[in-house]
Amino acid sequence: MDLRLGTADATGFPDDYFDAVVSVNNVALWPDLEAGLRELDRVLKPGGQLVIAWHGGTRPSWITRRLRLPEPMLFRLYDALSSLFSKVDRHELRGSTVFRATR
Repeated sequence: MDLRLGTADATGFPDDYFDAVVSVNNVALWPDLEAGLRELDRVLKPGGQLVIAWHGGTRPSWITRRLRLPEPMLFRLYDALSSLFSKVDRHELRGSTVFRATR
């Protein structure tokens, strides 16, 4: 394991470094969504996968119901991903909304 201090928009890793990147319950906290996505695109290898998950889904718990992102933010995330990645899917799981993007 290699733990380093970084942010979504400044990971500190070289280009084409990762096969996969996973972000869970933090995308709404990024100061600049587009800059963060550009950085994650940069550190992914060609064909690499990015998964972004946030509270929500088809049956969120009573606690996470208040944390759901509004649809306009989810559309913004989908559009921003689509502008960078070759394939983007949105999945509504029981307790999470999940985006999967392929570089």
